Amino acid sequence: MFTSTLRRTAVLATLAIASAGLAGASANGVGTTATSLAIRAVKTQVKPGGTDRIRGALIVRGAGSSAGRTVTLEAREVGQDQFTPIGVRLTGPMGGLTLKVQPSATTRYRWVFAGDDGLRPSHSGVVVVRVKQPQRRPVRLHTSLSVRAAKSHVGRAGWDSISGRLRSRGAPLRRKLVVLLSKKDGATTWSFAGAKRTKARGRVAYRVRPLTGTRYRLAFLGSPRFRQARSGVVHVAVRADSPAIETSLSVRGRNTRRGYVVSGQLRAKGHPLHQRKVSLETLGPDGWAVTATKRTNRRGVVSFLGSTGTGVSYRLLFAGTQAYAASTSGTVVH
Repeated sequence: MFTSTLRRTAVLATLAIASAGLAGASANGVGTTATSLAIRAVKTQVKPGGTDRIRGALIVRGAGSSAGRTVTLEAREVGQDQFTPIGVRLTGPMGGLTLKVQPSATTRYRWVFAGDDGLRPSHSGVVVVRVKQPQRRPVRLHTSLSVRAAKSHVGRAGWDSISGRLRSRGAPLRRKLVVLLSKKDGATTWSFAGAKRTKARGRVAYRVRPLTGTRYRLAFLGSPRFRQARSGVVHVAVRADSPAIETSLSVRGRNTRRGYVVSGQLRAKGHPLHQRKVSLETLGPDGWAVTATKRTNRRGVVSFLGSTGTGVSYRLLFAGTQAYAASTSGTVVH
């Protein structure tokens, strides 16, 4: 196995600094400012079942800001031929990153930045976390992981369900971490889309809303007893309905007497959209998750009271309708 993003522990160790920015297009267009990523593992070796931290930093050349950027951690266990996205993190005020992992076999890790707001993509070097093995190494059992999409086609504002079952020797495996990976039509790499643990009968399910044709697959992160597994691939197409009107969603965060308030305004063609549902999302170990939903007022404004803790990342989401396209705000960090 290469990681579990749900365990917590802190420790110290080695540094591996990495790579210059890669040329190419970012998710929002061709970047102009070069970036690089540093990476280090807090420990270089752990016991089976032990945890570690993978840290890093996004460096932006020139006067650009490295704060509030989404970066993905990828892992490749020994014997595997490709890296798998296992979690996302938002950079801190100085571009810092950290993610807790629990490898059950020697694993390589790297950070990947896809580019954003004029910044070029880049990826870090690779750090290796070795797992001490006893003299009599236990045999890890094979696993199988299925996948299915409830619908093969959805409308522009439609939702779908991606589900699967994890088994070993025909028996379901419960409470095992399974990652959802996605790849939009035309993309060349898989992206982290969420992580959940299996429930009864080894089942796991995700609700997705693709805005364009997208491929999905599931990946089991493995454990000291069970080997990792990947499912097949399902494709969800998006029907070409009448073009929806583009929308924009702003966001701001401020400290008030009530606490930290996250607010924003939903607009279309320069006019506010009222009585539309907007959700507050918080970035956690398993990616972005909706924590509250409200309707906009007559000025298109919506506000939420955030948590009492600091270092929390927030963004706003409008899921869209048949008439209005979905939109996501930028990110604020308390």
